[in-house]
Amino acid sequence: KSSSGDSFSDTVVLHCSDCTGREPFGMLWQLSYDVFGHRIASSVALNGGSATVTQYVYNGDTLWATQNASGALMDAYIGGDQANQFFAQSDSSNGVLWYLNDHLGSVRALMNNSGQATDSLAGHCAELLRLLEKQDSP
Repeated sequence: KSSSGDSFSDTVVLHCSDCTGREPFGMLWQLSYDVFGHRIASSVALNGGSATVTQYVYNGDTLWATQNASGALMDAYIGGDQANQFFAQSDSSNGVLWYLNDHLGSVRALMNNSGQATDSLAGHCAELLRLLEKQDSP
């Protein structure tokens, strides 16, 4: 952990296999937070590759959007009147994707405006797989 007055960061190193049976991989994940506990940036590098940086933008205490390292908008979040109550996310490639929650409120899938499930989040491996796909794509 490190601190710089108005923010702090933590680094996590994971060594594991993903859900598809690929060879084990290493992931270096650095998270930065402001003094209010909001995640303001993340940096993820797989197998010693270059890091993918995401910056988080808030409206008060609620996440509003994510940006890449250059400040370009990646995702905007559509929420309710409660802090961190999200109904959908929007990006330039997929348009609006609606969250499908289970009975505990956990997001289990994303649905497009045509009613088709576009992404299923099955267990903890889903985010790791998404990160792997981003690293594997040109």
